[in-house]
Parts: sequence; structure tokens; C-alpha cells
Amino acid sequence: MAMLLIEGFDQYGTDAEVQRGGWTSILISSAINLLTGADTRFNQGRCVELIANGIYISKGVPASVDFTCGLAVNFADSMLTSDFLRLRNGAIDHLVLGTTDAGEIRLKRGATQIDITSGLGLNAGQWYYIEINARIDNTTGDYDIHVDGVQVMTDTVVDTQNGGSAVVDNVELSGSTTVDTRFDDIYFLDDQGSDNVGLLGDCRVETVFPDALGNENDFTASPAVGQHLNVDDGLTPDNDTTYNWSATVTDRELYGFAALTGAIDTVFAVAAKMICRKEDAGFREVRVIGRNNVTEVESPSKTLGVDYSVKEHIFENDPNGGGNWTEAAVNTAQFGLDLHT
Repeated sequence: MAMLLIEGFDQYGTDAEVQRGGWTSILISSAINLLTGADTRFNQGRCVELIANGIYISKGVPASVDFTCGLAVNFADSMLTSDFLRLRNGAIDHLVLGTTDAGEIRLKRGATQIDITSGLGLNAGQWYYIEINARIDNTTGDYDIHVDGVQVMTDTVVDTQNGGSAVVDNVELSGSTTVDTRFDDIYFLDDQGSDNVGLLGDCRVETVFPDALGNENDFTASPAVGQHLNVDDGLTPDNDTTYNWSATVTDRELYGFAALTGAIDTVFAVAAKMICRKEDAGFREVRVIGRNNVTEVESPSKTLGVDYSVKEHIFENDPNGGGNWTEAAVNTAQFGLDLHT
């Protein structure tokens, strides 16, 4: 399968940064908290909390008939009958996961319940890792749902399509109308390729920032310090205060990054993200670069606008040989960009 979305919310310091990261919502300024410390899943990084007024945030993904989605959820206040995850085609809800007052998980096709757990007993204020593998189809759909690695629902040859096209092209995290809901460590896969097949199990997303110059640094630093020092802003990107720039096509920038932490068994993929813009009229494109040892892989071209936006590419494999990532390989890899057009 192909990894299409990785999100840990660690790189966002404000609601505006969540939006710049590609998440859209309504009433975002009054609807989102970015929590730290003891409120997070592992007492580190950040998680997003949707305040109890029915607010959602959503992010587009490439259209997928067969898919897998995993996420960590914490129903912070109490268990109520409410939806928390919508897997959608445009504005159409194909599959919706929600909870009940008794701590069960229910699955709906649009507004129609098609399954519910019995005796699951989820508790408020506790983190759970919930995964769904499903196929969207009017007659031959299927689903397989796990909580903390344990299967709690499954069915085959079932209607999972609520009108529209038989694809999921956006993932929506939904807040309850009365309960604060927290989310973290999200992934989304389609069924293309041989990497990351099926449910991945309990996952954690770790975010690291540039801490060293890489092999190539062709851009001009403003101010004139090591280029990596202009792009290590962390939670609060400072836009035009510190930055690196170039007007020369084929100029390249690479950076080293801080090492991963914790006891890591498997690295499923690496998402390299950058914030960039063009500063004059004309067509400009960049490509995201991943490098390990002497081997580099470039993303498809990404078009720049006049406003800062996040450009990203997910590297499922180590550029050095194309195999699965290891913790050591991630720690020695470099990431950056080139000015392609």
C-alpha cells in the first residue's frame, strides 16, 4: 500500500499553522487547541483538541477505493453518542466512526448504522489507537476495525458507499457538540504498491527539525548564517524574518535533522515538509529531496504561490537502496529541496 497521509500535529504552534498544513475547518480560531505535556498521548510533542461545539478539521487525500486509516483518539470529558471520524468523497460521508454513551464504537454508512461493538467499554480521558481497513462499494464493500490492535468489527460483501463516487478523498476529524475530543498520530494508506500493507498497528508520529547543513546549500541565507539556522523555526515559523532564497533554477538545499527518540521498532515512512513561497510573478516549482549516503530521490514538482504554504513528500523507502527505513537510516538522512522551474 502507499502512505498518503502522516500527521502528528507536533509542528504546529497556532490554528493558522494547522490550516497552512493543509487542514481545513470552520470556526477554526475558536475550535482548536494544540495541547502539550500531560495532555498529549505520550507526554511529548503536541496533539490537537477539537472543542465541544461540533467542529471538524479535514484534509484531502488521493482518491482511494481500498484504504486503511489509523489514529489515536481521546474522548477527554465523557463518553457520549457522537461521531469522531468521517471518511468522505467530497461532502458525502461514506463511512463514519462514532461512539455511544456506553463506550461502544458504531460504524455508519452516512447516517445509517451498519455495525456496533458490544461490551467494548471505552473510557473518557484515555487514549485509544483505532484503525479501519475498508473498501467502498455499493455491494461488495468490506471493513475491518481494530482498537489497540484487537479486532472489534468486521464484515464483507456489504454496502459501504453512500452515493457519490466509490472513493474516499478526504479524512475528517469531528468534534462532539458537547465533549472535547483529542487526536494524534494519524496515517492513511491506499492499496497501491507493496509497502505498508494492511493495518499497521499502534503507531507514533515523531517530528524533528533541521539542526545541520547538508551536502548542498546553494540558496542565499538571509540573514547570512548557516542556512539550517534560518529554517529551524519549529512551532513558530517566522516567514520573512529568517529564510533562504534563490532565483536560480537547479539550486539545491539539503539539511541534516535531529535524531529520533524513544524505542523504535519499525519506521513505516518519512514525511518531509517545508514551508515556502515565490516572491515575484511567474511560474515556480520546487521538488522535495530525500538523500541517504550518496543516493537521492526527488518528489514530483510542486507549484509555489505568493503566500507561504506547506509542500511535502512522503518517502516510504530509504533512498539508499530503496529498502525499508531503519532508525539509523533516518538519523543519517538529509532532506531539502531544489528549485526546479
